[in-house]
Amino acid sequence: MKNLMKYMGGEKMSPKELKEGYYEESEMPLQEGVSDNYSNEVKLNINAYRATINGNEIDWVEATSIKLSYLIDIEAREWGIKGISLYAIEGPSEVELEVSYYPNGSDDPEQITVTMPLNWEDVNKEEESGTGFITVGEEVEVQLANNEKGELIVSGITVPVYTL
Repeated sequence: MKNLMKYMGGEKMSPKELKEGYYEESEMPLQEGVSDNYSNEVKLNINAYRATINGNEIDWVEATSIKLSYLIDIEAREWGIKGISLYAIEGPSEVELEVSYYPNGSDDPEQITVTMPLNWEDVNKEEESGTGFITVGEEVEVQLANNEKGELIVSGITVPVYTL
């Protein structure tokens, strides 16, 4: 900021000096060029169809928003751009879910908070082209199911991916 004020006051400075001074004073890392790392805050849509918790029917499930990070790669050639791809989608390793369920023999639902692990290695990408931009969608679907022991698990994650 001091360098900017000096520049505004008429002192001669190169753009590089201005940039370096700003980052030094703000304690932000100085980065040259454009990064291919991107992130987006997304809502979780939890699908618990046919899933149970402790053998009880699930009424509804709520989750907080999460931050996804991903890479966008531009495959360039001498003659132009060959392709652009969005990949390496990652999010938190786990998420807290607020689960409402009906205990056996009761018409009144109860609520419980559970922490579920998320595996980002097998993400299902639902690609939609012709949108005019490249990003992930604002809502990610998380599918819940039961394993062979009857335990509640995340059986899938689907991320909408928009492409040109």
